[in-house]
Amino acid sequence: MGFTDLHAIANIVNFVIFVVIVAKFAGPPIAKNMNERRQAVLDAIREATEASNQATVALGETKTRLSGVDAELANLLTESKRMGAIQAAVIDEAGKAEAERIRVSAKAEIERERQAAVQEIRSLLMRQAFERAALELQQSMTPERQRELVNGLIQKVGDGSLALK
Repeated sequence: MGFTDLHAIANIVNFVIFVVIVAKFAGPPIAKNMNERRQAVLDAIREATEASNQATVALGETKTRLSGVDAELANLLTESKRMGAIQAAVIDEAGKAEAERIRVSAKAEIERERQAAVQEIRSLLMRQAFERAALELQQSMTPERQRELVNGLIQKVGDGSLALK
């Protein structure tokens, strides 16, 4: 055996002693650390599995809600159309009633204006007729004619054929 063989054997023995010392002193903390890491990984896997299950449940619930959204949207649209038709009918009816009220009011106003115009024309004609009659009387009245009319009036009052009130 040569120096190199002896040297190799010593190196192997030193390595074995080193491994035994490391295993004896560093083994339990390393094993503990490895067990803690293993437990942490298992906990993380368990939490991830639980989160995945919760996400799957939430996804199912969301899909269920979303599947009902189409029907709910169709119902809302139908209800909105129905309400719109009702409101349109109410507005149309109110508009017709308002138009009828305005028409009746306008007719009444037209009739009032017509009556006022007729009254004004009558008044104007009466005034003109009175003025014309007064003018004709003034033109045709002579002192002799005036005496005849006054005497005739006095005679009628005297015999009672003209009643004065």
